Amino acid sequence: MVIEASSTLAAYARAKGLSRDYIIPRMDEWEVYYEVAAAVAHKAVELGYARFKASKEEFRRVAKERIIAARKVISEVNSVVD
Repeated sequence: MVIEASSTLAAYARAKGLSRDYIIPRMDEWEVYYEVAAAVAHKAVELGYARFKASKEEFRRVAKERIIAARKVISEVNSVVD
């Protein structure tokens, strides 16, 4: 599954355009998180490790919803703290 995650990161970086200054997605490229989560979850299903089985697209949708919700909470907390 680690190989699947790294392959997904590499494919994302290639799609964005590799350069001397860009060889892996930046931490602020949130959309890559959904892709990695979906790829790893789907690989777990393929290998028979997953208790929850869904399509890669469904895993991507769920990951995106959860990550957006978490980012919203963090943003709200940061606005209160600042």
